[in-house]
Amino acid sequence: MFKDGGLRVELIWGIKPTDNGNHLNPDEKGTLEFDESFHFADLFTPAGQTFLRSLCKSVEKQSFFVAFSGHRNPIETFIDACTAGQTPCCGVNASFPFPADVTENCVKLTSRVETTGLLFDFQGKIKGFRIGFNTNQAFSTKFTAMDGFWKKVSSWTDAEMAKAPLGLQNGWAGCERGLDFYALQIGLSDGTYSSLGISVAVSFTVMLLTTLNIFISIYAIITIIGIIAITIGSLVCSRLAAEYFRVYCDVCGCGVVH
Repeated sequence: MFKDGGLRVELIWGIKPTDNGNHLNPDEKGTLEFDESFHFADLFTPAGQTFLRSLCKSVEKQSFFVAFSGHRNPIETFIDACTAGQTPCCGVNASFPFPADVTENCVKLTSRVETTGLLFDFQGKIKGFRIGFNTNQAFSTKFTAMDGFWKKVSSWTDAEMAKAPLGLQNGWAGCERGLDFYALQIGLSDGTYSSLGISVAVSFTVMLLTTLNIFISIYAIITIIGIIAITIGSLVCSRLAAEYFRVYCDVCGCGVVH
């Protein structure tokens, strides 16, 4: 998760960034969904090779970048492996970008001794591709620090993917576990207003109908808002899933009414 003191980011193609697990059960992770728009052949075309090389050079210039996994540009490593006579494919005098058919064969040969970033299924078919790099952003519970960092990564990724060949345009950036707490903070922020509004509205309606006293209903609502505020703080401190917060809001509201 943390390399050289910072978060590890991976650029991924061929897999959808979809969370189809049970949001109320953290142990249910869901299933992997492949991106049908990804065409692995586009990785090997001259346009695909040029894009990936440009992408790697671009990320090296970003303020959050520290080093690639393995501490070397993976595309340059692949070029050197193909032209150094270690693999009988491109040849020592070959020039980049290489022909598509030759490149595909060279990648498969190179993957036996080098980490190429290709993702295979159990049948040995190419299903995805990834490029990993380490950043200078250490894990932090401060929302502003993590939010600023991830917005930089996301905006850069979106800009680069817009330049990609058609079959590579759905690539996305991910971070292994390092953004869990940041995602929780966003979930709480986005769900707070709707959950609070629903709880207050239901509680006020029930209280007003049962007491027929506007003042008692208002006092009860103030109490409920205080309970929900304490609940939010408790959830953030204990790092529980954001989805549990919505359940607590309903429980708190109904409990005070009864």
